Amino acid sequence: MRENRKRGRKPLAIVLSVLVLLLAVIGVLSAMVLSDPNEPLAGNTDASAASAKIAIAAAAATGKPAQLTGEEAGAMLGQKLAQSKQSAVRGVRLTVNSDNTVAAYLPVTYKGVKLGVSTNLTVGWDGTKNEIRAAVNSMKIGRLPVNPAQMLPRVKEKLPQGVREQGGVLYIAPQMFGSYEMPNDAPGNISGLEVRDGKFFLSFSVDMSKLKEYLEEQLKSLL
Repeated sequence: MRENRKRGRKPLAIVLSVLVLLLAVIGVLSAMVLSDPNEPLAGNTDASAASAKIAIAAAAATGKPAQLTGEEAGAMLGQKLAQSKQSAVRGVRLTVNSDNTVAAYLPVTYKGVKLGVSTNLTVGWDGTKNEIRAAVNSMKIGRLPVNPAQMLPRVKEKLPQGVREQGGVLYIAPQMFGSYEMPNDAPGNISGLEVRDGKFFLSFSVDMSKLKEYLEEQLKSLL
């Protein structure tokens, strides 16, 4: 009888051990997800956004690419995201790496829980789609690495307006980088983007007649 009881206890002990181990793993993973190692976003990015607008206005006027730092590009995107009240993304910080990939940090709110999402992106221009293309090379939620190919399709419905996912790639409408002091349809639209030398190079196709009208209107408003 005693031997049978001992034998019966062994499977129970194994099951309990497995459950304890699973709970411990879940606890560790939860702690990794909730632990955000990234620095908080800068509180006020108005100056960076303003300098980006000046660079874009100059590029639209001259036809030369606008050169934006990661801070400037992030500030403009942050302003656009703030206008989208449906977005779970609460801001963005962009840093151009030495290999010309882009490190993006996005604080998000999911079901009332604040999380820090960090990604490594290869950013460029898709001439066929006329959109900004951002291939997600890697992703972390907090300190936990996740597979972008598995994660992105699950959150595609929660992406900000103007951003869509297809095959593990994010496509961003050019208006996300548009000038906020000019109408989206004038004086020009983004026609190219390249990341190099620590900066974002934005090219524009310019409608010169609309540009002239726009500048005349701005001059009149200053008089």
